[in-house]
Amino acid sequence: MGQADRSTGDPAQGVVLTQTNNARFVIPVGSTQLRILTNANIPINLSHDPETVWRYGVKVTLLAVDGSIILDHSYHFATNLSLFQDPDSTLLQPISRYWDTPLQPLNSRAILIKLDTLRAYPNKVIVKRIDGDPTITDVVARMHCKRVQSLHKINVMWQRMRSETKERLMQSNVYPVPLTTESEIRNALAWYWEQLPPEGMAGRDFNKRVIYTHRTRGPREINHDIAPEGIPVSPYLHATLPLPEEGATISVAFTLLNAEAATVTWFWYGKGIGKRSSGIVKLTKNMGHFDLNLGGGLLELKSTEAAVLKVNRIMADGSKIDVTPKPNQSRSYMSTAKTPIEFAVRHPASAPLEFLLRIRTVLPENGDNRPSSNPAVIQLITDNGTVQKEIPIQVPPERSYYDQALHADGDLYLSEPISRYFLLPPTVTAIRIAGLKHPIMVNAFNRPFQLIRHTRVPEDYYQDSPDKASSQPNWFPLRSLNHKNHENDGRFLLLRTRSKPPRPINPAIIEGNYSWESYRPVGPWNARYLLLPKARLEPQKTGLSAAEFYPITNGRQTVEFVAPGTRNNLSPTLIFLSKTSEPRHISVSLDERPLASIERYSSRGELPLPLISAGRHTLTVKTTPPAICYINHINKPDTLPFLRRFAFTFNQGTTSFSYEKKKRERELVMLRIYSTDENPTPGRVRVRLQIDGTGIHDRSMAIGDFPAWTFIIRTFDIRIRGGERFPVLGTQSETVDMGQPVFVPLNEDLPPGRYTVHISIDESPGNAYIVLSHTRPGTAEKRKISMEDDSL
Repeated sequence: MGQADRSTGDPAQGVVLTQTNNARFVIPVGSTQLRILTNANIPINLSHDPETVWRYGVKVTLLAVDGSIILDHSYHFATNLSLFQDPDSTLLQPISRYWDTPLQPLNSRAILIKLDTLRAYPNKVIVKRIDGDPTITDVVARMHCKRVQSLHKINVMWQRMRSETKERLMQSNVYPVPLTTESEIRNALAWYWEQLPPEGMAGRDFNKRVIYTHRTRGPREINHDIAPEGIPVSPYLHATLPLPEEGATISVAFTLLNAEAATVTWFWYGKGIGKRSSGIVKLTKNMGHFDLNLGGGLLELKSTEAAVLKVNRIMADGSKIDVTPKPNQSRSYMSTAKTPIEFAVRHPASAPLEFLLRIRTVLPENGDNRPSSNPAVIQLITDNGTVQKEIPIQVPPERSYYDQALHADGDLYLSEPISRYFLLPPTVTAIRIAGLKHPIMVNAFNRPFQLIRHTRVPEDYYQDSPDKASSQPNWFPLRSLNHKNHENDGRFLLLRTRSKPPRPINPAIIEGNYSWESYRPVGPWNARYLLLPKARLEPQKTGLSAAEFYPITNGRQTVEFVAPGTRNNLSPTLIFLSKTSEPRHISVSLDERPLASIERYSSRGELPLPLISAGRHTLTVKTTPPAICYINHINKPDTLPFLRRFAFTFNQGTTSFSYEKKKRERELVMLRIYSTDENPTPGRVRVRLQIDGTGIHDRSMAIGDFPAWTFIIRTFDIRIRGGERFPVLGTQSETVDMGQPVFVPLNEDLPPGRYTVHISIDESPGNAYIVLSHTRPGTAEKRKISMEDDSL
């Protein structure tokens, strides 16, 4: 450790705090803020490693004129020792030192108290040391106040001020100190931090010590390199970038921090089944960027080495816009077995309250050597302080590649969060949680009972929506009951989270092994068939369906008919489409034998055909005037089929569907709304949806500890999809768009059983059709009915 003389530091007097001695200060009238600077001190012969952390605490008590206590609070700090390198030598020196005692002051820690936030104006302040690491000998405290200074006091302060202090105070001035005007001096010193002397006599009532701090000009701090601009990424931390609905061309630039080369793997998650892609890029320090052209959704980037990345969006004119993702920031509380966190539960109008706890495990280092399990306990507290219900839980230590907590000792690595949902009755007035084995991070949220959940479709399905900030929040964050104490104790930490990829799609659905089921309304209803391209609706299902129609030509052709199941015969249906309504003759023959012949005065229609045998046949279709024809039950592997969808008219009133939830796990119901509005500028449809059933009552009685939550009442503001039009069968000219999907999850909080889904339309620029459906992975149960019949 190098030596320096006293001229290299600025002196300041402080009061020594020990376990038995405290310091008292009188607060001048007119003060608006107090600032208490503390330095813990260690023997000078101890190791001066800048990475070592020491902990200590002080207690601050504010007294009124009558001696009553206004504030009595303990503050706990973590500190270390910063070293500087003199530019004129290679010697390392601490930022602060004493010249009259063999002690080394550690880095300063500050306490700021705003006096106007207190219930009464204080007259005195008492500062006392309360605990600390055993190697800490004592603590030096300095007290400052901020108040409006009189003109006379400003002149006296300026005359007595050291020249170095004047230069530092006026360093942002254009002119040097000798040319400083009176108004500039008044502005600089009007709210100057004034150091307060301790009450009493030095040597009798308190011990003083002079601390010297390195001046900021000249020396530079070491061990803190400036990181490149951008977002960090590493093997333990992935980067994610939301992409706008219309897609984007982006340029990704990597700056490697330590390595010479790295492998970057990217994953793109689009909206819809099957919209996935990925790639691998080899990067070096000399070649650290690549471009991608992707659709709307989410991009995830993984790197084998620590790096910083920046992302630019390349516009149509070639210009670039910086779209580097910024982590979301929130606050979270650290909870242990000895320091549980408690949240108040307030019930508006004595109604039940929907409540959410989001919990993470604090992992060691980079998440390696993580614990096999981490038990925690949740307690529901009544108004008299008794525990109404105690719920043990396990917080899985699965490492998160997207979340971090900022701590004084460095970033904390966290597990993937788990959620616990409750419907708390009025008897519960507080909820308490503690990590029993390892520390956990806890966030709490609530929402009024059965608050309507509003969703804009599709805007809210894209995280990069321009007006995403105006979206209604699902849940409202809460502060703990002892928030101020937790904040001062360093247990209220900043979380940095990144957008997470969507849930993986069930492999059975991707492989086409699924059953698709639509639901018919309860009570009277009207419906039409829609003819829609399958490729844009769902993944290709294994096997053929009677709802799949393939285009065929007018004239003679060879086709292969496929019977459903194990049967060897079938009854196909022919669909014809035309732009004109006029008398039309349609004839169909099979293997040169007449099969059907009709006259229709319609632009669209269906022709059921007689029972025929499966296998290869020569099919001849003639329409006069010509029309486009489709037929089902044929095998054309190189052609994508159209689906005949049964859709229900949706105009006024309420349409109700009966839905059976078959398992406790999450089931996703899809409502697709098809609009007949042909306006080039898409309008919007506003829909209200409500779920009823005995399972809703069962959820209310269970109180909670659910892993997910279902919103019972929802409204959807849906943008009409517009674009390409498709025919409504049974009408002369009505068409619809491809339909806008709306997703309605029935989560694990709802038990298996029958539910009624009520859907009503509030506003629509035209007529609409709806389809309520559910896709189940695997092979569905089927009933087999066989009958003997003659067939061609």
